[in-house]
Amino acid sequence: MKKALLISFIFCLGLMAEELTLDNSLNYAMTHNQKILSAKQKVQAAEGSLTAAAGLLYPQISATGIYTKNSALSRYVYGDPYKIPVFNAAGVPNTDYIAFAMPNVSADRLGDMYVAKLSLVWPVFTWGKIQGAVEIAEANKNIADEDLTKTIQDVTYDIKNGFYSLLMTSQMVKVLDETRKSLQAHVAVVEKRYTAGLASKFELLRAKVQLANIEPQLNSAKNGYELALMGFNNNLGAESNNKYTAKGEFKYEKETFVLEDCLKSALTNRVELKQMDERIRMSRAAMNIATAGFRPSLTLTANYSTNMGAQLPPEDTVWFTGWDAGGILSIPIFDGFTTSGKYTEAEGNLQQALIGKKQLLDGIDIEVKGAFLTLEATEKTIIAQAENISMAKESLNMVKERYAQGLSTNLDVLDTEVSYLQTEISYYQSLYDQILAKAKLKKAMGRIGGENVKK
Repeated sequence: MKKALLISFIFCLGLMAEELTLDNSLNYAMTHNQKILSAKQKVQAAEGSLTAAAGLLYPQISATGIYTKNSALSRYVYGDPYKIPVFNAAGVPNTDYIAFAMPNVSADRLGDMYVAKLSLVWPVFTWGKIQGAVEIAEANKNIADEDLTKTIQDVTYDIKNGFYSLLMTSQMVKVLDETRKSLQAHVAVVEKRYTAGLASKFELLRAKVQLANIEPQLNSAKNGYELALMGFNNNLGAESNNKYTAKGEFKYEKETFVLEDCLKSALTNRVELKQMDERIRMSRAAMNIATAGFRPSLTLTANYSTNMGAQLPPEDTVWFTGWDAGGILSIPIFDGFTTSGKYTEAEGNLQQALIGKKQLLDGIDIEVKGAFLTLEATEKTIIAQAENISMAKESLNMVKERYAQGLSTNLDVLDTEVSYLQTEISYYQSLYDQILAKAKLKKAMGRIGGENVKK
């Protein structure tokens, strides 16, 4: 009893959650679902990688500033002066002399050194190495874009699944609750007939047992609703303090599909095919890069610098400037078969991607055809179940009326009640299956997501 009350309380909390339409649910997920947010960051990272790769096509300019405290700078050191005698006009030295000191250069001066340098490096010709790297980065960015598209499509499908799962489980709770009320009313009728001596105790007990048996089914349906509610909010990416439920109609909406058109749509729109084409492009670019490894490359360089402090005094306080420019021609001669190995690797990756595309095409063909046939089957089931539910309802009303008049047995009422319940459950299950089958077919066609893609 306590468990039943707890489930009922949880169910009531679920019903108190904020209601979202399908469109609102999809819009919410586009900005809150963690898979989508992660895929968007992956796109941003790929864009940064592309920008970095393309940057190598342009000159690289850098500025450098260096300050050094040095204890081994050069300076002049003067020893004892030499005395050079002074000669008179007759060429005879007198007592006078001239003092002359010869300097020596030492490396023991403590001082400051400053250097400022502006450098330019420009790989002007690499036989397509840089261009190939840019092409690979661009293809990788396109793959990231398609990953985002596919993530949005997957989340859209999951949201639709969860949305209609909530509607279906809610409907199951409603059907079982109505069945319980119907059985309660029937038990009341049997009790009156038993009191009047028109029904046996066995009939009364059987009716009460049937009523008691409906309770576990109702509790299970409520529990299923709560599980569906948790899954729905998880797919939304709802925060822990928020709780949303579905608001919409659970009804059959026919949409006509032509198998050939479905297959054409899949070939045009499927993300996996677009990604495979980009991987093929990447493999071919890698082969071009490997081929360029056998050929020369040319890089231009230029430097402009100024420094102070390295010269001998008194010029150690003067700024000296200079520049240089040149080119570097690199000619590969032998790299230990590294380039050859990279070419073989890229060629293998290309062939693998081509085979993978063929397998992918076959898989998509099977997926689309399977989803198409499943949708056809579910629609046939719905039509049949819609007719059955109308007849089952009419039959139940008739047998109840006949029982009240003593023209039918208690067993007839209970059997008809069970039959009607099963028909209702089967109908709503087939409706749910049809909705998901349609969503699955659109997903196989690459059409699910619609306006939400790349929002």
